[in-house]
Amino acid sequence: MATVLRMPLPPSTPSRATSSTGSLARANRRDSDEDETMIERIIVGIDQGNLADDAITAGLDMADVLGAEVEFVHGVQLEGPLGGSAASRRWAHVTAQGLERARDLCFERMRPFADHHLLSSDSLEERLVVRPEPGARALLAHAAETRADLILIGSHRHRRLFDFGGTGRTVLAHSTCAVWMQPAPPRPLRRILAPIDLSESSNLILGMAGSVARIFGAEVSVMNCFRPPLFAYDGDTTEPISPHYVIDEARDSEREEFGRFLEQFDWPGAAIDAIETEGEPWTEILSRQGNFDLIVMGTHGRTGFARAVLGSVAYRVLKSAKIPILVVPIPTHAYGAA
Repeated sequence: MATVLRMPLPPSTPSRATSSTGSLARANRRDSDEDETMIERIIVGIDQGNLADDAITAGLDMADVLGAEVEFVHGVQLEGPLGGSAASRRWAHVTAQGLERARDLCFERMRPFADHHLLSSDSLEERLVVRPEPGARALLAHAAETRADLILIGSHRHRRLFDFGGTGRTVLAHSTCAVWMQPAPPRPLRRILAPIDLSESSNLILGMAGSVARIFGAEVSVMNCFRPPLFAYDGDTTEPISPHYVIDEARDSEREEFGRFLEQFDWPGAAIDAIETEGEPWTEILSRQGNFDLIVMGTHGRTGFARAVLGSVAYRVLKSAKIPILVVPIPTHAYGAA
């Protein structure tokens, strides 16, 4: 059974007031350059059905809160010509027709959201992007070309989005910007869970969690999960040592490291506390999701797996989470070659 220890840290006053109205927790716009937003351009992945509704709503509300630009991107996979100039000309014609048809369908799909003050017919024309490539590739390419700060995607409930080869998993594995998964209708954002493993990537995760908390007036709970070693012995002595002794020592050492890490981190005006727990990280994270409105985590942890192979903890949490998850891309240079 996992043990939990709460270690309250000195809270700092959030810089924004939170309102209970709106899908996401509303916050006052910045009226000075004291807090420069880190999210200025948002890309929302959409389909021609209703699977992206929650992501669209969250993207509009988030853009409103942050004063950010938002675009809605749809990818269309079209088969190429078999060869020859005539085939190429026909292909160009078919491509143009296919894109126009897809754009019309997406435009109609977005009409229910036209009452949002960020959207009008003219504004939607400018914000809707349809690209002749598969969904994941379209999102990644457009994000790179426009230097987007955030990709926002829905959870495809009927397609198991996070199976290998799925759009969501591909985007998460290869994106160089943060990715927000919205698996349910947006709700006020008041509590954020930030699981860390004390690796170098933890600074990036806490930086993102703290910034989001400050923007939305939310609180952050930082969680570290101790995983007892399967085998424990003291290599410096030939005397038998109780595994329990070694595990207790490892647990105490990680607890001290966790405390030092939090004390040294420069929190950007967010109220925080800390949670120590023990067990399998992904089960500990999911067991607490009912108490939070957002999970902020990295693509991979201490193992240093490259982004092309989404970390096992992140994958399991993403596959089963019922609340939004903000995934922070972890540069592979943090671990050397991966």
